[in-house]
Amino acid sequence: MKTLYSIIAVIVVSLLWGCHHHEHSTASFAPHRLTVGAGFTNPIGYNLEDSTLSWQIPLLHDGIKQSAYRIQVARDYEFNNLVADTQKVMSSQSNRVPNPDKSIKTGEHLYWRVKVWDETGKESAWSRTAFFEAGLMTNSCWKGKWIFSPTEPTGLYNFKKEIDDPLGRGWEYSTFRPTPKKGIPPTYLRKTFTSDKAIKEARLYVASRGIFRISINGRKVGKDFWGTGWTNYDTRIQANTYCVNGYINSAKNVITAVVADGWYTGRIKYRKNSDKIYRKPELLVQLVIEYKDGTTKTIVSDETWKTSHGRVKYADIYDGQANDLNLEPVGWREVNFDDSSWKNVLTKNVEAKPLIEPRRNQPVRVNNVLDAISVKKIANGTFIFDFGQNLTGIPNIKMRGKKGQTIKIRFAEMLQKDGTLYDGNYRSALSTDYFTFADDKPVYFSPEFTFHGYRYVELSGFDDSITEADLKVQSLALYNDMPATGKFSCNVPYLNQLQNNILWGQRSNYLSVPTDCPQRDERMGWSGDAQVFIPTATF
Repeated sequence: MKTLYSIIAVIVVSLLWGCHHHEHSTASFAPHRLTVGAGFTNPIGYNLEDSTLSWQIPLLHDGIKQSAYRIQVARDYEFNNLVADTQKVMSSQSNRVPNPDKSIKTGEHLYWRVKVWDETGKESAWSRTAFFEAGLMTNSCWKGKWIFSPTEPTGLYNFKKEIDDPLGRGWEYSTFRPTPKKGIPPTYLRKTFTSDKAIKEARLYVASRGIFRISINGRKVGKDFWGTGWTNYDTRIQANTYCVNGYINSAKNVITAVVADGWYTGRIKYRKNSDKIYRKPELLVQLVIEYKDGTTKTIVSDETWKTSHGRVKYADIYDGQANDLNLEPVGWREVNFDDSSWKNVLTKNVEAKPLIEPRRNQPVRVNNVLDAISVKKIANGTFIFDFGQNLTGIPNIKMRGKKGQTIKIRFAEMLQKDGTLYDGNYRSALSTDYFTFADDKPVYFSPEFTFHGYRYVELSGFDDSITEADLKVQSLALYNDMPATGKFSCNVPYLNQLQNNILWGQRSNYLSVPTDCPQRDERMGWSGDAQVFIPTATF
């Protein structure tokens, strides 16, 4: 009887293994990790000059190798309307394979899939369907105008030299402190529109001279900081494409935006030249709605938009941001807000230059959230939060105060011996935020249009009734959206810490472009360090 049971057991296990092995070798054998161009997964509105296609094949056994591939590109998910089919191509290439569709048009949405043959000639299943979508590919595709505030700007800053460098190396090595911000505050923008038919697809195209946040019906569009990013605005401006399906109501709607200095203007543009005239941030918007009946509607930035200012009194990359909730137009992002007292925007035509093109790189996003490891009260109403490491980002602060009360928020990488902040290495960068309460209710504050390099955050200006328990501060780490391609660890703790420091060094200095530092009055694109670090960065 034991022999019979053993025979039955062997047969059952063999059958089960055979079924599993068959499933593993056919259904599981299909290309995966499909990307377009420079590693983009299902890109919408990215630059598709390089629309090469890449994929990987599963490692089913040692020595597996692709011997051939077949790519199909179609206008529909079911691949009934093919625009390209390579048929079987004898090639082991699976990285940066030329896209068989040579005529990608502005706004075109295409699907693609691939199958391969292994070294024995065995044919795989089709990959999962992937897609890519072009943005607005030329300046002539933009139907609207650049819009900006009619508020007249003034000069930027007056600088006072406080500490001379004893070695006489000039202002780059001296401490300057600018006077409070002049110029104009970030620009608030509004446009209402109607939409009364069933929507198939909706895309929002945005370019800026400056940095922006944009919303539809009060809902923020995109998770990026901050739109266009750092570029040579006289040569090229990168535009963003957002899928806004589900954002638009079946009646009245509103688009709202705030545009701030960013890298386009402000002190990072003019440095120490206080006699320069402040130039205004600008926005270019195009919302394209495709309806299920085949018609389209386009809303663009033009003279019909309204503008004002609000709670953001100023925002500068070096110096920080000041918010006063008492200045905020209540409900301004809502459809039925009365904007009759707002001014009409000024406009500029879109010309042949600079080039406005779909973005070429991944945007900056909040990629990590860090909790403070400790908090210490150093004086009445003053608290220092320690995050345990350096990072580049912004704080997210939960706090309460009284109407009209202003809280000062400072940043530092080190502490003095007496436990107070050391910010001498920030030189002329004030790196200070301010927040003014409108009432005594708890609020959250994150500065939307600046960033800081820091380990410590100091909050001051509270009255004696506020304790550590009333405050919560997190840090939102900002850097380019770059997924890790590998990792390293070993059994030596300090080597693991060194590796972690290297990773955070890269994260903190890859903000739009590789920079020299994230904290002081530089934060410039810098190829000197980057050329040495690039092999490590790509690893």
